Amino acid sequence: MYNESEVLKTLQKIAGEMERIANALEKNGNTNMQIPQVAPLLNSFTSNEVEDNSLERVFFEMVTNIYTDEERIKVARNLKKKAATRIATELGNQISAFFNGNLDNLHARPVDRGYIALSKNEIDIALFRFQTDLGFTRGDRWEEAIVHAVETADTLGIADTNVFFLVGTIKNSLENAHIKRLLRTNDVPDNSTLITNAYRPLLEEYLQAYVESISALPNPAEQIYFLTAGEHPNDIGIETVANNTPYPKNINWLKPSVSELINVLQTL
Repeated sequence: MYNESEVLKTLQKIAGEMERIANALEKNGNTNMQIPQVAPLLNSFTSNEVEDNSLERVFFEMVTNIYTDEERIKVARNLKKKAATRIATELGNQISAFFNGNLDNLHARPVDRGYIALSKNEIDIALFRFQTDLGFTRGDRWEEAIVHAVETADTLGIADTNVFFLVGTIKNSLENAHIKRLLRTNDVPDNSTLITNAYRPLLEEYLQAYVESISALPNPAEQIYFLTAGEHPNDIGIETVANNTPYPKNINWLKPSVSELINVLQTL
């Protein structure tokens, strides 16, 4: 089966080469040859593929697959709940593989308690933690979790400037009293309403204020990333197993997100 992301990259290279040839021919006076405008054709052919194969979607579906597989195990074995340890192990392994497939300057590996270390020339230079949602660390308690990450990084000789977080979903991540206090208003809907598209500007305002309030990181706006608002990998996994429903296609990604994180890591 073809990797659509690799196919897209190949098509883009072909487009670039064809247009380079076209420019060279035109420069040398060979204007009788009709050369198609490749870039518009490529854009129209790949408009959906670009979205479907964005790093955001690839990452989100990777995480969702882990929860879906664990849901299948739970149902098959008639268990009361998913195995959190197995999920954490799979997340560490697959996120490390994701980084290693998209970073050419760093090597990622899982380390203790859900962290992933990124090294260059076998020296650890960055620490990353993915949280599916903030769960019991929501509100002011997230600062404590971030302090723990900074302390963990220090034991590995990693600077606090190179500690990064990605939150998979804002669902199950909000504390209404914290939102009202941070935004200095009581005019805030309940959490389930706030994560809908109708309230996206207010949610983004809160997330920006939330990130700016984190004092444990020197540049929190460049170190903390959010992936989605209302979609939750665990919920999708349950629905997929129970009703064989496809993954949602129209996900509104929160920015900055996976692409921006990869860009930052590429500069280390």
